[in-house]
Order: sequence, then C-alpha cells, then structure tokens
Amino acid sequence: MNYGGETLDFRNLKVISAVGRGAKGVVFLARTYGSSKDEWWALKLMSKELLQKKNNNKTGECRRVRFEQQILRRFDHPLLPRLKAVVETENLVGFAIDYCHGGNLHSLMKKQPEKKFSEEAI
Repeated sequence: MNYGGETLDFRNLKVISAVGRGAKGVVFLARTYGSSKDEWWALKLMSKELLQKKNNNKTGECRRVRFEQQILRRFDHPLLPRLKAVVETENLVGFAIDYCHGGNLHSLMKKQPEKKFSEEAI
C-alpha cells in the first residue's frame, strides 16, 4: 500500500496530545522543530491492519484514504488544511496537515448555530 508524497521525519516532530478520534484513526497535535520555523500540525494516523480489514467493495477504505490525500495535495484554499507530509511505517499510514487552532468547522457550527457563513467567506 503506497501512499506516496513527501515522507515525514519523526526526529523533527514532537507529538503533544491526541485531539480527536474517528472511525479510521487518531489525530494528534504535533509540533515541528529543528528547522528555521516551528509549526503546529495535525498528525492523522491510521492502522494499516484496520484499513485492510475495513477495505471491501462497499467501503473501499484504502481508496478513501488515498482520495483524501489527493484532495489535500491538490487544493490550495484558506478553508482547507494543507498537506505537509505523508506518514507511512510498517504499521501506520497517515498525513501531517496544518493544525487549525480553535477546533473544526463542525464544532464551530454547533457552538454558533445562529451564525452562517456568507458565500464570499467560503
């Protein structure tokens, strides 16, 4: 299972905490260091074994993971996190993307149901 892309060097990354869990994996808050600019990233990791178990004709989990990576790589938009690197080890696969401080869009919409986004903002 090759996901391609720039490979993340774990030696320059410090995992701070888990920030979310989903059906496919866990998202961690991580900080890069050792370069000219420290950055905060969301590190989304998924078990290859779990993906293979869930991968069937109906769900196509491996295909979905590849598709998500392609979308993040292809689009450059202020409302989408940028793909920084691809993580692949013997047991894990995942993405390092921009960390969005303040939570996700779904959480914000639940906190502020009376507020809507204008088309210009999107």
